[in-house]
Amino acid sequence: MPPYGKNEVSPREGCDPTFDELPWYRAWVLQQVCSQPQRLLLSLPDFNPDEDPDYGPFFLVWNQIRELALVPGPKNINTITDALRSQGVISTEHNYEAAQSAKELVFSIIGWQTMLYKPDFSPHAVCGVAIEWVDSLSCHLELDKRTGRLFLYRYPSFCVSCLHQHESRKEGNHSSKSILHRCALEKPGPAPWATEEDVTGLLQEILLSYRLIFAVVERDEYDLAADFPHLRSRLARLHGYASGKKPRSIGQLWRDRRDSTAWLAFWSVLIFGSISVVLAGLQTVFQVLQYLEAKQGS
Repeated sequence: MPPYGKNEVSPREGCDPTFDELPWYRAWVLQQVCSQPQRLLLSLPDFNPDEDPDYGPFFLVWNQIRELALVPGPKNINTITDALRSQGVISTEHNYEAAQSAKELVFSIIGWQTMLYKPDFSPHAVCGVAIEWVDSLSCHLELDKRTGRLFLYRYPSFCVSCLHQHESRKEGNHSSKSILHRCALEKPGPAPWATEEDVTGLLQEILLSYRLIFAVVERDEYDLAADFPHLRSRLARLHGYASGKKPRSIGQLWRDRRDSTAWLAFWSVLIFGSISVVLAGLQTVFQVLQYLEAKQGS
């Protein structure tokens, strides 16, 4: 049996009883894992799915997360990830991608264990846009029409940190100025260069764009010119690309709410059509019953 880290815990120790009670559950979990990008498992030490089809290291992490979640007291994704790292069941040393992957893995497993949400790190929108996470602020909301890929900045927390440092400096703490704001001009000058106000506005727009794209909205409508003065051209390009993509299947039409008229028409046909089918079926049943009753009477 391969080593499983410092504690060398077997995957069967503290095994989730749900796997024994629901025979289909393990196969469903494996199906969910296999549908995600391989980077989701970067933090599992020396794990190769081809050599370990039972996914032993993965289910070891699964069981440990379950045990940690059952311990009384407040906890979050970061504390659970740190606990797994200290136990040796995941490895993120000298690998930043693995550190990010570990948090995504914890988030995913909690979703699969509770079934309160379905994690998906390979999202495709109705309009056929594939999201690719990048590490560069300047690439945020760039759209490659040829491949249908939308590039999104991976770390919104960095934007929050820069904004917080800038606000702290405005309150008198000059040592906390963000290096990103330091690259900008304090006031507009003759050179075509961004000011600190421009940097702040861009960071705020990036944070707001996540709400818009992932439907975590504070309001129903946004004004491109007022709300996204820096990113409006990219959002307009994305909107034009999405508007040109029409749903080609019932599943896509089911999820597509861009065209409210078509969406309402679809639901109207579905509802009234279903009612018509049910009424027609009942009418047929009554006719058969009447025929049988008349036949018995004769």
